Amino acid sequence: MNAMEDNIDSKRAEMLAFLEKLVNIDSGSSFVEGVNRINSILYTKLQEWGFQASVVQGHRYGNHVCAQLGTGHPCVFLMGHMDTVFPVGTVEKRPFTLDKSQQKAYGPGVRDMKGGIVIMLYAVRALLENRAGNIRGSIRIYLNADEEPGSPESRDHLSEYLDGADSAFVFEPSAPDGALVTRRKGVGIFRFAVKGKAAHAGSEPEAGANAIEELMFKLTELIQLADAEKGTTINIGTIRGGNEPYIVPESAEASVDVRVATLQEQRRIERAVANLLEKSVVEGTASSVKGGFHRPPMEPVAGTEELKRVVCEAADSLGYKVRFTTSPRGGASDGNLINSLGVPCIDGMGPLGSGAHSPKEYIKVNSLFDKAKLAALILDKLL
Repeated sequence: MNAMEDNIDSKRAEMLAFLEKLVNIDSGSSFVEGVNRINSILYTKLQEWGFQASVVQGHRYGNHVCAQLGTGHPCVFLMGHMDTVFPVGTVEKRPFTLDKSQQKAYGPGVRDMKGGIVIMLYAVRALLENRAGNIRGSIRIYLNADEEPGSPESRDHLSEYLDGADSAFVFEPSAPDGALVTRRKGVGIFRFAVKGKAAHAGSEPEAGANAIEELMFKLTELIQLADAEKGTTINIGTIRGGNEPYIVPESAEASVDVRVATLQEQRRIERAVANLLEKSVVEGTASSVKGGFHRPPMEPVAGTEELKRVVCEAADSLGYKVRFTTSPRGGASDGNLINSLGVPCIDGMGPLGSGAHSPKEYIKVNSLFDKAKLAALILDKLL
Protein backbone atom coordinates (compact mmCIF):
# COMPACT_ATOMS: atom_id res chain seq x y z
CA MET A 1 0.00 0.00 0.00
CA ASN A 2 1.43 3.40 -0.97
CA ALA A 3 1.23 6.75 0.79
CA MET A 4 -1.81 7.87 -1.20
CA GLU A 5 -3.81 4.85 -0.13
CA ASP A 6 -2.68 5.25 3.49
CA ASN A 7 -3.76 8.87 3.41
CA ILE A 8 -7.27 8.02 2.23
CA ASP A 9 -7.63 5.15 4.71
CA SER A 10 -6.60 7.41 7.58
CA LYS A 11 -9.46 9.75 6.71
CA ARG A 12 -12.32 7.27 6.31
CA ALA A 13 -14.26 8.54 9.32
CA GLU A 14 -13.64 12.15 8.31
CA MET A 15 -14.84 11.49 4.77
CA LEU A 16 -18.06 9.90 6.01
CA ALA A 17 -18.66 12.77 8.43
CA PHE A 18 -18.14 15.28 5.63
CA LEU A 19 -20.50 13.33 3.35
CA GLU A 20 -23.13 13.33 6.09
CA LYS A 21 -22.74 17.09 6.47
CA LEU A 22 -23.30 17.69 2.75
CA VAL A 23 -26.17 15.23 2.39
CA ASN A 24 -28.00 16.75 5.35
CA ILE A 25 -28.31 20.09 3.59
CA ASP A 26 -31.26 20.37 1.21
CA SER A 27 -29.79 21.59 -2.08
CA GLY A 28 -32.37 21.04 -4.77
CA SER A 29 -31.56 23.06 -7.88
CA SER A 30 -34.30 25.59 -7.19
CA PHE A 31 -33.44 25.96 -3.49
CA VAL A 32 -30.80 28.65 -3.87
CA GLU A 33 -30.22 29.09 -0.12
CA GLY A 34 -29.33 25.43 0.35
CA VAL A 35 -27.09 25.21 -2.69
CA ASN A 36 -25.25 28.32 -1.55
CA ARG A 37 -24.67 26.75 1.88
CA ILE A 38 -22.92 23.88 0.12
CA ASN A 39 -21.06 26.44 -1.97
CA SER A 40 -19.78 28.24 1.13
CA ILE A 41 -18.53 25.01 2.73
CA LEU A 42 -16.63 23.91 -0.38
CA TYR A 43 -15.26 27.37 -1.11
CA THR A 44 -13.85 27.62 2.41
CA LYS A 45 -12.27 24.17 2.25
CA LEU A 46 -10.59 24.86 -1.09
CA GLN A 47 -9.25 28.17 0.20
CA GLU A 48 -7.83 26.41 3.24
CA TRP A 49 -6.02 23.96 0.97
CA GLY A 50 -4.28 26.74 -0.93
CA PHE A 51 -6.56 27.11 -3.93
CA GLN A 52 -7.34 30.48 -5.42
CA ALA A 53 -11.12 30.22 -5.30
CA SER A 54 -13.87 32.46 -6.56
CA VAL A 55 -17.65 32.42 -6.38
CA VAL A 56 -19.50 32.82 -9.65
CA GLN A 57 -22.88 34.43 -9.09
CA GLY A 58 -25.91 32.53 -10.29
CA HIS A 59 -29.18 34.16 -11.29
CA ARG A 60 -32.12 31.81 -11.30
CA TYR A 61 -30.02 29.14 -9.60
CA GLY A 62 -27.33 29.13 -6.91
CA ASN A 63 -23.72 30.25 -7.08
CA HIS A 64 -20.89 28.21 -8.58
CA VAL A 65 -17.33 27.71 -7.32
CA CYS A 66 -14.23 27.88 -9.49
CA ALA A 67 -10.82 27.22 -7.94
CA GLN A 68 -7.27 26.73 -9.17
CA LEU A 69 -4.02 25.56 -7.64
CA GLY A 70 -0.75 25.99 -9.51
CA THR A 71 -0.16 27.27 -13.03
CA GLY A 72 0.73 25.91 -16.42
CA HIS A 73 0.61 22.43 -17.88
CA PRO A 74 -0.49 19.79 -17.48
CA CYS A 75 -3.78 21.32 -16.35
CA VAL A 76 -6.26 18.81 -14.92
CA PHE A 77 -9.88 19.94 -14.75
CA LEU A 78 -12.17 18.41 -12.10
CA MET A 79 -15.92 18.98 -12.18
CA GLY A 80 -18.95 18.20 -10.06
CA HIS A 81 -22.32 19.67 -9.12
CA MET A 82 -23.74 20.76 -5.79
CA ASP A 83 -27.45 20.61 -6.64
CA THR A 84 -29.82 17.66 -6.32
CA VAL A 85 -33.30 16.89 -7.67
CA PHE A 86 -34.93 16.83 -4.23
CA PRO A 87 -37.24 19.56 -2.85
CA VAL A 88 -36.85 21.40 0.43
CA GLY A 89 -37.83 19.18 3.36
CA THR A 90 -36.44 15.94 1.95
CA VAL A 91 -33.55 15.87 4.43
CA GLU A 92 -35.97 16.17 7.35
CA LYS A 93 -37.92 13.16 6.07
CA ARG A 94 -34.92 10.96 5.30
CA PRO A 95 -31.56 12.31 6.44
CA PHE A 96 -28.19 10.67 5.90
CA THR A 97 -28.25 7.11 7.20
CA LEU A 98 -25.34 4.70 7.49
CA ASP A 99 -26.15 1.00 7.38
CA LYS A 100 -22.98 -0.51 8.82
CA SER A 101 -24.13 -4.09 8.39
CA GLN A 102 -24.64 -3.60 4.63
CA GLN A 103 -21.90 -0.97 4.28
CA LYS A 104 -24.30 1.36 2.51
CA ALA A 105 -25.02 5.05 3.01
CA TYR A 106 -28.44 6.53 2.19
CA GLY A 107 -29.76 10.05 1.76
CA PRO A 108 -30.83 12.63 -0.83
CA GLY A 109 -27.99 13.23 -3.26
CA VAL A 110 -25.61 10.79 -1.56
CA ARG A 111 -24.85 9.19 -4.93
CA ASP A 112 -25.74 12.02 -7.30
CA MET A 113 -23.45 13.55 -6.49
CA LYS A 114 -22.35 14.53 -3.02
CA GLY A 115 -20.43 11.29 -2.74
CA GLY A 116 -18.57 12.31 -5.89
CA ILE A 117 -17.68 15.69 -4.39
CA VAL A 118 -16.20 13.98 -1.32
CA ILE A 119 -14.18 11.65 -3.55
CA MET A 120 -12.86 14.57 -5.59
CA LEU A 121 -11.84 16.71 -2.64
CA TYR A 122 -10.17 13.99 -0.61
CA ALA A 123 -8.27 12.72 -3.64
CA VAL A 124 -6.91 16.23 -4.14
CA ARG A 125 -6.09 16.51 -0.45
CA ALA A 126 -4.20 13.20 -0.50
CA LEU A 127 -2.16 14.43 -3.47
CA LEU A 128 -1.31 17.73 -1.81
CA GLU A 129 -0.40 16.21 1.54
CA ASN A 130 1.88 13.62 -0.06
CA ARG A 131 3.45 16.13 -2.42
CA ALA A 132 3.84 18.73 0.33
CA GLY A 133 1.79 21.04 -1.84
CA ASN A 134 4.16 20.83 -4.81
CA ILE A 135 2.61 19.76 -8.07
CA ARG A 136 3.74 19.95 -11.67
CA GLY A 137 1.21 21.98 -13.59
CA SER A 138 -2.19 22.90 -12.18
CA ILE A 139 -5.51 21.65 -10.87
CA ARG A 140 -8.68 23.50 -11.76
CA ILE A 141 -11.99 22.71 -10.05
CA TYR A 142 -15.47 23.78 -11.14
CA LEU A 143 -18.47 22.99 -8.94
CA ASN A 144 -21.75 24.13 -10.43
CA ALA A 145 -25.19 24.72 -8.95
CA ASP A 146 -27.48 23.87 -11.86
CA GLU A 147 -26.46 20.54 -13.40
CA GLU A 148 -29.75 18.75 -12.81
CA PRO A 149 -31.82 21.12 -15.00
CA GLY A 150 -29.12 20.94 -17.69
CA SER A 151 -26.51 23.50 -16.52
CA PRO A 152 -28.36 26.42 -18.17
CA GLU A 153 -26.27 29.10 -16.44
CA SER A 154 -22.99 27.40 -15.54
CA ARG A 155 -22.39 26.27 -19.12
CA ASP A 156 -21.88 29.92 -20.07
CA HIS A 157 -18.63 29.89 -18.07
CA LEU A 158 -17.44 26.42 -18.99
CA SER A 159 -15.41 27.24 -22.10
CA GLU A 160 -13.57 29.96 -20.15
CA TYR A 161 -12.72 27.63 -17.27
CA LEU A 162 -11.74 24.81 -19.62
CA ASP A 163 -9.36 27.04 -21.54
CA GLY A 164 -5.94 25.44 -21.38
CA ALA A 165 -7.14 22.23 -19.70
CA ASP A 166 -5.37 19.09 -20.91
CA SER A 167 -7.73 16.55 -19.37
CA ALA A 168 -10.94 16.46 -17.37
CA PHE A 169 -12.67 14.22 -14.85
CA VAL A 170 -16.33 14.39 -13.84
CA PHE A 171 -17.37 12.87 -10.51
CA GLU A 172 -20.84 11.69 -11.43
CA PRO A 173 -21.69 8.16 -10.19
CA SER A 174 -20.07 5.32 -12.08
CA ALA A 175 -22.19 3.03 -14.24
CA PRO A 176 -24.19 0.46 -12.20
CA ASP A 177 -21.57 -2.20 -12.91
CA GLY A 178 -18.77 0.12 -11.78
CA ALA A 179 -17.53 1.04 -15.26
CA LEU A 180 -16.18 4.52 -15.92
CA VAL A 181 -17.85 6.58 -18.61
CA THR A 182 -16.48 8.02 -21.86
CA ARG A 183 -19.71 7.94 -23.86
CA ARG A 184 -23.11 9.46 -23.07
CA LYS A 185 -26.12 10.15 -25.21
CA GLY A 186 -26.96 13.66 -26.26
CA VAL A 187 -30.27 15.05 -25.00
CA GLY A 188 -32.77 17.21 -26.81
CA ILE A 189 -36.05 18.62 -25.49
CA PHE A 190 -38.42 19.83 -28.20
CA ARG A 191 -41.60 21.72 -27.32
CA PHE A 192 -44.13 21.75 -30.16
CA ALA A 193 -47.00 24.23 -30.36
CA VAL A 194 -49.77 24.22 -32.96
CA LYS A 195 -52.19 27.07 -33.54
CA GLY A 196 -55.51 26.27 -35.21
CA LYS A 197 -58.97 27.78 -35.27
CA ALA A 198 -61.88 27.08 -32.94
CA ALA A 199 -65.31 26.16 -34.27
CA HIS A 200 -68.43 24.22 -33.30
CA ALA A 201 -67.57 20.55 -33.79
CA GLY A 202 -71.12 19.60 -34.73
CA SER A 203 -72.72 22.40 -36.72
CA GLU A 204 -69.67 24.07 -38.28
CA PRO A 205 -66.57 21.82 -38.16
CA GLU A 206 -65.41 22.99 -41.58
CA ALA A 207 -64.93 26.49 -40.18
CA GLY A 208 -62.29 25.26 -37.76
CA ALA A 209 -58.70 24.03 -37.99
CA ASN A 210 -57.99 21.19 -35.57
CA ALA A 211 -54.69 21.89 -33.76
CA ILE A 212 -54.66 18.53 -31.98
CA GLU A 213 -55.09 16.67 -35.25
CA GLU A 214 -52.14 18.52 -36.78
CA LEU A 215 -50.02 17.85 -33.72
CA MET A 216 -50.87 14.15 -33.87
CA PHE A 217 -49.67 13.94 -37.47
CA LYS A 218 -46.38 15.59 -36.54
CA LEU A 219 -45.80 13.43 -33.48
CA THR A 220 -46.56 10.28 -35.46
CA GLU A 221 -43.86 11.22 -37.98
CA LEU A 222 -41.47 12.12 -35.18
CA ILE A 223 -41.85 8.75 -33.48
CA GLN A 224 -40.80 7.03 -36.69
CA LEU A 225 -37.36 8.64 -36.35
CA ALA A 226 -36.47 6.44 -33.35
CA ASP A 227 -33.75 3.92 -34.20
CA ALA A 228 -32.91 1.26 -31.61
CA GLU A 229 -29.82 0.07 -33.51
CA LYS A 230 -28.34 3.57 -33.50
CA GLY A 231 -29.43 4.21 -29.91
CA THR A 232 -31.90 6.96 -30.80
CA THR A 233 -34.94 7.11 -28.53
CA ILE A 234 -37.93 9.43 -28.70
CA ASN A 235 -40.36 9.93 -25.84
CA ILE A 236 -43.50 12.07 -26.01
CA GLY A 237 -43.56 13.26 -22.43
CA THR A 238 -46.49 15.65 -22.28
CA ILE A 239 -49.37 16.59 -24.55
CA ARG A 240 -52.09 19.19 -24.04
CA GLY A 241 -54.81 20.73 -26.16
CA GLY A 242 -58.42 21.73 -26.53
CA ASN A 243 -61.12 22.57 -24.03
CA GLU A 244 -64.22 20.50 -24.74
CA PRO A 245 -65.01 17.59 -27.08
CA TYR A 246 -67.62 19.65 -28.93
CA ILE A 247 -65.14 22.42 -29.81
CA VAL A 248 -62.62 22.14 -32.63
CA PRO A 249 -59.38 22.79 -30.67
CA GLU A 250 -57.53 25.96 -31.57
CA SER A 251 -54.30 25.05 -29.79
CA ALA A 252 -52.21 22.01 -28.86
CA GLU A 253 -48.78 21.46 -27.31
CA ALA A 254 -46.40 18.57 -26.73
CA SER A 255 -42.94 18.15 -25.22
CA VAL A 256 -40.65 15.46 -26.58
CA ASP A 257 -37.42 14.00 -25.19
CA VAL A 258 -34.87 12.78 -27.77
CA ARG A 259 -31.68 10.86 -26.94
CA VAL A 260 -28.95 10.22 -29.52
CA ALA A 261 -25.62 8.42 -29.37
CA THR A 262 -23.77 10.38 -32.06
CA LEU A 263 -23.53 13.87 -33.45
CA GLN A 264 -24.59 12.45 -36.82
CA GLU A 265 -27.88 11.28 -35.31
CA GLN A 266 -28.35 14.65 -33.63
CA ARG A 267 -28.05 16.37 -37.00
CA ARG A 268 -30.54 13.92 -38.56
CA ILE A 269 -33.14 14.65 -35.89
CA GLU A 270 -32.62 18.40 -36.16
CA ARG A 271 -33.17 18.29 -39.93
CA ALA A 272 -36.27 16.15 -39.54
CA VAL A 273 -37.81 18.51 -36.98
CA ALA A 274 -37.16 21.46 -39.29
CA ASN A 275 -38.85 19.59 -42.14
CA LEU A 276 -41.91 18.89 -39.98
CA LEU A 277 -42.48 22.61 -39.58
CA GLU A 278 -42.42 23.28 -43.31
CA LYS A 279 -45.73 21.54 -44.02
CA SER A 280 -49.20 21.29 -42.51
CA VAL A 281 -51.57 18.37 -42.97
CA VAL A 282 -54.51 20.22 -41.47
CA GLU A 283 -55.21 23.35 -43.50
CA GLY A 284 -55.32 26.51 -41.46
CA THR A 285 -52.90 25.42 -38.75
CA ALA A 286 -49.47 26.86 -37.99
CA SER A 287 -46.76 25.05 -36.03
CA SER A 288 -43.66 26.10 -34.12
CA VAL A 289 -41.07 24.42 -31.94
CA LYS A 290 -38.85 25.66 -29.15
CA GLY A 291 -35.87 23.99 -27.55
CA GLY A 292 -33.45 21.54 -29.08
CA PHE A 293 -30.35 19.62 -28.03
CA HIS A 294 -29.01 21.09 -24.80
CA ARG A 295 -26.49 18.27 -24.27
CA PRO A 296 -24.51 17.10 -27.30
CA PRO A 297 -23.47 13.43 -27.39
CA MET A 298 -20.37 12.63 -25.35
CA GLU A 299 -17.98 10.88 -27.72
CA PRO A 300 -14.24 10.21 -27.32
CA VAL A 301 -12.00 12.99 -28.65
CA ALA A 302 -8.26 13.23 -29.29
CA GLY A 303 -6.47 12.30 -26.08
CA THR A 304 -9.23 10.13 -24.64
CA GLU A 305 -7.39 6.85 -25.24
CA GLU A 306 -4.21 8.17 -23.62
CA LEU A 307 -6.21 9.35 -20.62
CA LYS A 308 -7.82 5.92 -20.33
CA ARG A 309 -4.34 4.39 -20.33
CA VAL A 310 -3.30 6.55 -17.35
CA VAL A 311 -6.48 5.56 -15.50
CA CYS A 312 -5.79 1.87 -16.16
CA GLU A 313 -2.24 2.21 -14.86
CA ALA A 314 -3.52 3.82 -11.66
CA ALA A 315 -6.09 1.05 -11.22
CA ASP A 316 -3.43 -1.62 -11.84
CA SER A 317 -1.36 -0.20 -9.00
CA LEU A 318 -4.41 -0.64 -6.75
CA GLY A 319 -4.72 -4.25 -7.82
CA TYR A 320 -7.81 -4.20 -10.00
CA LYS A 321 -8.82 -3.73 -13.62
CA VAL A 322 -10.90 -0.70 -14.44
CA ARG A 323 -13.57 -0.94 -17.12
CA PHE A 324 -15.12 1.65 -19.38
CA THR A 325 -18.65 1.71 -20.78
CA THR A 326 -18.79 0.39 -24.33
CA SER A 327 -22.16 1.91 -25.25
CA PRO A 328 -23.40 5.44 -24.49
CA ARG A 329 -25.22 5.93 -21.21
CA GLY A 330 -28.73 7.33 -21.53
CA GLY A 331 -28.27 9.95 -18.82
CA ALA A 332 -26.28 13.07 -19.68
CA SER A 333 -23.87 15.11 -17.56
CA ASP A 334 -21.48 18.02 -17.81
CA GLY A 335 -19.10 15.52 -19.39
CA ASN A 336 -21.13 15.94 -22.59
CA LEU A 337 -20.32 19.65 -22.62
CA ILE A 338 -16.66 19.15 -21.76
CA ASN A 339 -16.09 16.68 -24.59
CA SER A 340 -17.92 18.92 -27.06
CA LEU A 341 -15.28 21.57 -26.32
CA GLY A 342 -12.53 19.15 -27.33
CA VAL A 343 -11.13 18.24 -23.91
CA PRO A 344 -10.68 14.49 -23.23
CA CYS A 345 -12.85 13.52 -20.29
CA ILE A 346 -13.41 10.54 -18.02
CA ASP A 347 -16.79 10.59 -16.33
CA GLY A 348 -18.27 8.31 -13.68
CA MET A 349 -15.50 8.96 -11.15
CA GLY A 350 -18.08 8.97 -8.35
CA PRO A 351 -19.13 6.15 -6.04
CA LEU A 352 -20.94 2.90 -6.79
CA GLY A 353 -24.53 2.52 -5.72
CA SER A 354 -28.06 2.72 -7.02
CA GLY A 355 -31.37 4.58 -6.84
CA ALA A 356 -30.23 8.05 -7.90
CA HIS A 357 -33.13 10.56 -7.96
CA SER A 358 -35.25 8.27 -5.80
CA PRO A 359 -35.97 7.67 -2.09
CA LYS A 360 -33.86 4.51 -2.32
CA GLU A 361 -30.66 6.30 -3.37
CA TYR A 362 -27.54 4.84 -1.74
CA ILE A 363 -23.81 4.32 -2.20
CA LYS A 364 -21.55 1.45 -1.30
CA VAL A 365 -19.40 2.95 1.42
CA ASN A 366 -16.18 1.23 0.44
CA SER A 367 -16.46 2.64 -3.08
CA LEU A 368 -16.12 6.11 -1.56
CA PHE A 369 -12.62 5.23 -0.41
CA ASP A 370 -11.69 3.08 -3.40
CA LYS A 371 -12.60 5.77 -5.91
CA ALA A 372 -10.80 8.45 -3.88
CA LYS A 373 -7.66 6.29 -4.01
CA LEU A 374 -8.05 5.84 -7.76
CA ALA A 375 -8.56 9.55 -8.34
CA ALA A 376 -5.57 10.43 -6.14
CA LEU A 377 -3.30 8.04 -8.02
CA ILE A 378 -4.50 9.36 -11.37
CA LEU A 379 -3.71 12.91 -10.27
CA ASP A 380 -0.32 11.77 -9.03
CA LYS A 381 0.51 10.28 -12.44
CA LEU A 382 -0.70 13.30 -14.36
CA LEU A 383 0.83 15.95 -12.09
